[in-house]
Amino acid sequence: MQLDKNYFLNLSKPLVLDGPMGTLLIERGIDLGSKLWSALGLINSPNEVKKIHKEYIEAGADIITTNTFRTNPYAIKLSNTSFSSKELVNKAVQLAKESIVESGRKVLIAGSNAPADDCYLTKRLISLDEVFENHNMHIQNLIEAEVDFILNETFGDKDEIDIVCSICKEKKFPFAVSVLINSDLKTFFGQNLFETIEMIYNYEPIFISLNCSRPEFILKALKILKDFSPFGVYPNLGSIESFQSGKLVRDFSKGQLEDFVKILVENGVRVIGVCCGGNPDDIRIIRNLVDKL
Repeated sequence: MQLDKNYFLNLSKPLVLDGPMGTLLIERGIDLGSKLWSALGLINSPNEVKKIHKEYIEAGADIITTNTFRTNPYAIKLSNTSFSSKELVNKAVQLAKESIVESGRKVLIAGSNAPADDCYLTKRLISLDEVFENHNMHIQNLIEAEVDFILNETFGDKDEIDIVCSICKEKKFPFAVSVLINSDLKTFFGQNLFETIEMIYNYEPIFISLNCSRPEFILKALKILKDFSPFGVYPNLGSIESFQSGKLVRDFSKGQLEDFVKILVENGVRVIGVCCGGNPDDIRIIRNLVDKL
């Protein structure tokens, strides 16, 4: 199978992406109080990580995302772990592969590559050279671990997006980019969304997405995003403010999710899942709606 833009454009129905790993681990009582955040689960609770992967697959996900949101070299540098980025990436991808084998379904593995620093920052705290070095190494680790594509997700800075796109393009490996937007429908750094998405599109990703933003922000931004097909979305189901206080408070109901999915399907979405605050039950709802619609 050649995984490219045309693959997603020619789908008979959208692919269902999985949901979050980090917030679900927290909900299940796993301590993620480290710069490694969700990646701490690879060290302390690997069986729970694999269990969550399997639950998403059994709920109907066509794509599962590796637990590598914070296995990048910069996060490793800030933590006290003795593990290397490569070791944690390999562990995460192995758990994803085992979950697929044990579930007995064929699904794609998206290798999560997040911003070098905290994704909720509104200005860069490290140099662009450090950003490049971080992503070049992390993306290479994911490729060598044999993911199906790189999912550059929750990026709020156009300059950092430019860097990850150029790295993936140079390595000639399938990649997607998912942008974090604010209430003004700009990148989280305050940059023009149309110009940012247009830049990404010129790098020929397999799809462009919006994630970890409020569903209502994503719907308003849809008029921009849907002109750059294929596109995907996976919204945050709670408020960033509550998440920054230590525990994300979900405020998006099952009925609201159903209405959200229907609008997206009508507008030609090709990949759809949920982000922070979501769970396998949400993926099951999306799966049923996608098949029905």
